[in-house]
Amino acid sequence: MKSNTCQNHYVLSLALTALLGISLVNTTPVLAAPDLSLPSSRATRSLTLREISGKVTYQPKGGSSRTARVGDRLQNIGDQIVTGKRSQAVLAFDDNIGSVRIIEDTVLQIRNLQVARNGGRITLLSVPRGLARLQLRRFTNSNSRLEIQTPAGVAGVRGTEFGVSVTPSGKTVVATESGAVATSAQGKTVLVKPGFYSLVIPGQAPTPPQANTGDLRLNVQVLQAVNTPNSSSNASTQAKIVAQINPVNSIFIDNTIIDTTVEGKIDATVPLAPNRHLNVVVRNPLGQEQTYDLSLAVDPASLERQGKFQQAEQEFLAQLQTNPKNLTALVSLGNIAERQNNLPLAQQRFEQVLAADPNNLNALTGLARVAVRSPQLDSVLIQRLDQQLQQQLQANPKNSQPLIWLGYIAYRQNQLSLAQQRLEQVLAEDAYNIDALIGAGLVYSAQQQPQQALAVFEKAASNLTEPSRTNEIQEYIQRARIRIYGTP
Repeated sequence: MKSNTCQNHYVLSLALTALLGISLVNTTPVLAAPDLSLPSSRATRSLTLREISGKVTYQPKGGSSRTARVGDRLQNIGDQIVTGKRSQAVLAFDDNIGSVRIIEDTVLQIRNLQVARNGGRITLLSVPRGLARLQLRRFTNSNSRLEIQTPAGVAGVRGTEFGVSVTPSGKTVVATESGAVATSAQGKTVLVKPGFYSLVIPGQAPTPPQANTGDLRLNVQVLQAVNTPNSSSNASTQAKIVAQINPVNSIFIDNTIIDTTVEGKIDATVPLAPNRHLNVVVRNPLGQEQTYDLSLAVDPASLERQGKFQQAEQEFLAQLQTNPKNLTALVSLGNIAERQNNLPLAQQRFEQVLAADPNNLNALTGLARVAVRSPQLDSVLIQRLDQQLQQQLQANPKNSQPLIWLGYIAYRQNQLSLAQQRLEQVLAEDAYNIDALIGAGLVYSAQQQPQQALAVFEKAASNLTEPSRTNEIQEYIQRARIRIYGTP
């Protein structure tokens, strides 16, 4: 796990008002973004881009967006800039009161820029999403006003450094580094002094200020790969993470902000890169951050399904070394030995599992595969498996696995009608069961029905989700085609 601390300070969107001293703003929270309602008067001032890093887009109100350039000015109501991932921008206020820094995936929009009749500078901005940090000097004109608005509430300041963070659900955190921030929502205002923060949930009043300890720890409770249905390789392409952070913080996983509860809990399923690493950044509203490199262990079951038997075997053997009673790993090692045509080793491993757990269905079906594939028919083993699988079927008639392998056993004993009956019974309930389709194809071949055999083999191939079985099915297809057409 790798960490670093960034001293650049970032802030998420919220509404600020800068008046002489501390001024409270009574504004109804906005419940939707990104295009907040704007005043009708035209702006006469500007906000100028001073620094750009990464992908930053300039979008004039009603015009075409383009790549932003240093020196671009936001001056009309509705003008906005948008930062992409791993990007940021710094904008300077034209009255030299300070600057605003916005980072990745942020929208900054002009609500109004004016000079009032009394000389006050009116600066109204909105940040519907993202992260921004404001550094403001103390206003010299008591009639000046600065606001930054977000979906949750409004904060008012005069000459201060503070941060605001907003998650996708609109949960907003206001944290103060110097000066003081008056945060308002739902008709209630709290004053956030240096070293404190307040939470604002859309539709709720701000919480009482709480001490900001600077705690950037990430407490991971669950981190596991999730198999994605219909994946061509059956590889895990998502990861589930359950973790806890300080409620003042935001969390980014691979540059995407993740929602948290009011208590700072994360429970999310996120994309998983091929290297099985998650880059996680925990960042507070003042910009301090800590980076975590979370690695998910290699999934040996996925390797097995992909036909990477040597790698999978090494992983399962390592699991077995750690826990000699890991029957799941031992079953998988039996499956791998059977796939590699080492039938004696496969039988040894399955028997070892059954000695510890006589009703282990995975070991029983694995042993049935060995018995059916063995060159010499072991009648004693076949009879024993037939009895055990019949018991499994009686105990759970809805489980198709015992019936499938009872069908294979009947096939191996040349009881073709019984084998056909059992396998077709499975296919009537599950038309795409790969084992049942292959078994039915073998029965049709033995019954001198190569056309029907080819049809079910091709059906199995078109619905295969385990690359490790591709060669097996293609070999069956080739044999059937030779019987029908004389060539593969």
